[in-house]
Amino acid sequence: MALPLAEPTTSSPLPTPWSAARLLLLLAVTVLAAALRLWHLERWSWNEDEAHTFRLLAMSSEQLATEPERWHPLLPWLLRQLAEHGWLAGLTEGWLRLPFAFVGALTVPLLAVMAAPLLGTGVAVLAALLLALHPWHVAQSQTAAPAVVLAAGVTAVLGLVLRRRYVLAAVTQVVVVAVHPLGWLAALGLSAGLLRGRAAAIALPVVALVAAVAAIWWLDWVRPWLLAAAGLAACGSARARSAWLAVVTPAAAAAVLAWAGVVEFAVVGLLALPGVLALATGAVVELGGQWRSALAGRRWLSAAGAALVAGLATIDGGVENWLRATLHEGNRPAWRVAKDLALGTVQGPGGLLLAAASGAGPLGCYLRPNDGREVGDPHPGIEVRTIDLALGTAALAQLRQERPDASCLLVLRADEAAQWQRDPELATALQRGFELWRVLPGPRQGSDHTLFVYRRRSAAAPAGPRPGG
Repeated sequence: MALPLAEPTTSSPLPTPWSAARLLLLLAVTVLAAALRLWHLERWSWNEDEAHTFRLLAMSSEQLATEPERWHPLLPWLLRQLAEHGWLAGLTEGWLRLPFAFVGALTVPLLAVMAAPLLGTGVAVLAALLLALHPWHVAQSQTAAPAVVLAAGVTAVLGLVLRRRYVLAAVTQVVVVAVHPLGWLAALGLSAGLLRGRAAAIALPVVALVAAVAAIWWLDWVRPWLLAAAGLAACGSARARSAWLAVVTPAAAAAVLAWAGVVEFAVVGLLALPGVLALATGAVVELGGQWRSALAGRRWLSAAGAALVAGLATIDGGVENWLRATLHEGNRPAWRVAKDLALGTVQGPGGLLLAAASGAGPLGCYLRPNDGREVGDPHPGIEVRTIDLALGTAALAQLRQERPDASCLLVLRADEAAQWQRDPELATALQRGFELWRVLPGPRQGSDHTLFVYRRRSAAAPAGPRPGG
């Protein structure tokens, strides 16, 4: 059943019976989504967001009360319950990512069930398939960070709005806010979905303009779908306009916050993705139906158009997912290799001081996993220090002078090293105080994921082969 262009004759949700065949198809799509999100789940290193999640699990309740997460503590609490009751066999990369991969896979059938009243079960399953294959959603589902949980919660709220279950949507909204600080954006969708008449007519072009600017300038991984979803904005159905406002308003508001520097664009794109994919699928199917009617007797032309859309989705999803999980190794810097390098370094009498900027979090997960917990120290004598790149020569001078009896390594990402090398004074200070010891290539040529490992020029410098040795 496609989206109706005419006004519905009843205010109740459209009938959307699920046939056995479509339920089996949805089950197959869900299995595909789970397989993609579980594939190579343990293969690559922690990233900075995952390091923060790991640190929250290591905190006591008193320490957590001083963190920003105290205002939305549900996710750390749930993860801690899973760990304490043995549902997570350990805090390795794969086990900590497993709950997030589960939520990401669950979002796929959730999207289909929630979108069926508006789009029909056939289109809802197609939208679920596109979400199952979408590379960005797969990547975020394999990341132990709350963004994918936020996307699932927003999808649930918006789906309940489409089904006109407003009380349940409000309850779900409270849960979403307890998970992520941007959860309140779902309330904008809930409110926008309630607009009728003149209010909806005024809101529609404003939201459409903001969403269009966001899609064209910022949201690369949502751009084609958000523009396709714009087809519903001009639809004659009041129900379709309400659905469009409910889905796109949170994304447009989040894009404004991202432009202002309040949140990351990655979170905006993921928050918008499921609902936008559903609307875009409905718009494309509706357009395809009109195209087929206009091309009566020339079915091969409409079949060619459908094959083009399916081919683009398959290439975007299948090829990119395959590259990411194989050649590109998750698009992660090799922090785990840097950890092994640090452990193999000959320590000075005072131990080892390991300094990093963005890598301090991941390296701390590996080398200082029990900091904040009253348990044993697996790597005594090793300190992981965060350096502020903005301090420039002051940060380098401090590293050169501190703990002279300890070995000292400095690990920088390619973009961080380039930032310092562009400043002649900083480049000179870096060369005088440190020597380049190792280059750990990133999985993608020309990316910022290559790591440069420097060691301090001092008598206590760690022994080891020179670059290339």
